[in-house]
Amino acid sequence: MALAGLVTVAVVAVGFYVVATRAASGAATLSVVPSGAIVNNGTVFTVNVRENSGAATVNAVQANLTYPTAGLELVSIDASGSAFPLEAQSTGGSGSITLARATNGGQPPVSGDQLVATLTFKSLMTTGSAALTFVAGSAVVSSVDSTALTLTTVNGTYVPDTTAPTIPAGLQVTGKTGTSIATSWNAATDNLAVVAYNLYRDNVKIASPATTSFNDTGLVMGTTHTYAVTAVDAAGNESAKSSTVSATTPDTTAPSVPTGLSASPLAYDQVRLTWTASTDAGGSGLAGYKIYRNGGATSVGAAVTTTFTDTGLNGSTQYSYTITAYDGAGNESAKTTAVNATTPAQPDTTPPTTPTNFRTTATTLSSINLAWTASTDAVGVTGYQISRDGVVVASPTGTTFSDTGLTYGTTYAYTVKAKDAAGNLSAAATLSASTLPLKVGDINLDNQVNVFDLSILLSHWNMTGVSGDLNHDNQINIFDLSLLLSNWGK
Repeated sequence: MALAGLVTVAVVAVGFYVVATRAASGAATLSVVPSGAIVNNGTVFTVNVRENSGAATVNAVQANLTYPTAGLELVSIDASGSAFPLEAQSTGGSGSITLARATNGGQPPVSGDQLVATLTFKSLMTTGSAALTFVAGSAVVSSVDSTALTLTTVNGTYVPDTTAPTIPAGLQVTGKTGTSIATSWNAATDNLAVVAYNLYRDNVKIASPATTSFNDTGLVMGTTHTYAVTAVDAAGNESAKSSTVSATTPDTTAPSVPTGLSASPLAYDQVRLTWTASTDAGGSGLAGYKIYRNGGATSVGAAVTTTFTDTGLNGSTQYSYTITAYDGAGNESAKTTAVNATTPAQPDTTPPTTPTNFRTTATTLSSINLAWTASTDAVGVTGYQISRDGVVVASPTGTTFSDTGLTYGTTYAYTVKAKDAAGNLSAAATLSASTLPLKVGDINLDNQVNVFDLSILLSHWNMTGVSGDLNHDNQINIFDLSLLLSNWGK
C-alpha cells in the first residue's frame, strides 16, 4: 500500500532478518529487525516491524514509532507480506509512523513471530546515529479477550560507516610500454565492503577502479612516475596511501634523421662533416650522433654536437659518409643520405737519403771542386744544397760543385744535403777541404814559380804597391828577386 504524500521509489533491501525472542504467555514483543545497522549517507535500507506473542493468539497490532528526520527519510511502508492484512491505519512522515493492523474476519488469529510491515528508509547521516523508537500507544491485542498483552519493545539504532578500509598492500608494476604503466595490488578489507580504489600518480588521483589493477595510459615515453593506491568504502571512507612504486616508461621512439649533411676535406688525411641537429620526441633526450664511413655497419666515431672530423685517412681517396642520431634510451635513427668527399694528395714529408762519398776532386789556390754520389727519394731528388762554413753557397742540380774565389791556404767546412720537390732536405754529408798554400814567388797564382812570375816581377821593378812584393817591404827589389829565384821550378 502506498502512503499519502510519499513518492514510491525503487528499494534496495539490506536483507537483515533477526527472529525476535519469544515472549512469555500473556506477553508480546514489538521489535524492529535489524535493531542496529551501519547505513551510509544516501543508502536506502529496510527494517521489518515484527510482533511475537509466543503461544498467545492475537488478532490486532498497534505499532507507533518515531525517527529523526535529520537522520532518516521514510521512503515507503509495505505490508504486502504482513500476517495482519487488515489495515486500520498506516501513516508515516514528519518523524512518526503509525501501523494499526489486524487479521481479517475469515482469518484465524496468529501466534508466535509475525511480520507487521516493512519500512524503507533513506539514510541522511554522515555522523552521529538515528533511532527508530516504539512510543506510547503501541500494543498487541489478545484474540481471546481483546486485551493488550504485556508489551516489550526492541528499538532500532542506525549509524553511518566511519571506518576506513585497510591500506592496500602489494602495489607493484606489472607491465609498461612507451606510453603506459600497468599496476596491481592486493585487495583491502573493510568493516562493510570496499567499493573502489583510488590510484594516485605523482600524488594526483588519476583513477578509481573497482578492481585491484589499473593500466595508466597516455603517458610520455621516457618519463618516470610514482604510484600509490588507497581503498574506499561505500561511505566514502578512504584508507591511507599505500607504499609507493616508481616506473619509467621506456623510450622506443628514435630521434629524427639528421638533415643537411655535408663533407669537405680539411687535409689529405682529414674530412670535416657538418649537419643540422635532430629532434627527439621519445622523452629520453637526444644523446648524440654516430658516423659511418663507406657504408660500414660499425660507426667510426660519435659526436654530441653537429660537427665531426674524421682523421687517419689516406690522400687522394674518395670517402662516403652517413650519420644517425641516437637518444638516451639507445634508439637510433635511420641513416642520412650518403655524401662524398675526396682527400687531396698526401704531401711529401719524407726527405731524400743523405748524399754519400762526399769528396774533393780538385783544389787550387782559390777554388775547391766537390763531388758526391746521388741521393734517392720517394718522389724524386730535385737538387742539392751546398753550405760552406754554415752558409749556403750553392744549389746545384747535379752531383758536382766548384767553389771559387776562395783564399789560398785556407781550410773550409762543407756540407751537402739532398733536396726534393716538396722542399724536404736530407741529413748533411760533411767534408773539410783546403785551398792550396801560396808558393813564394808564385806571383800569377798558377801554383808554379816560373818565367811568368819573373816577368811580372821585373816589369814591376822598383815599384811599390804592386804584385811581386814577396818580402812585403812595399818595394819590388833585389830581395824579392832572390826569393823568387830560390823557389824557381817549385
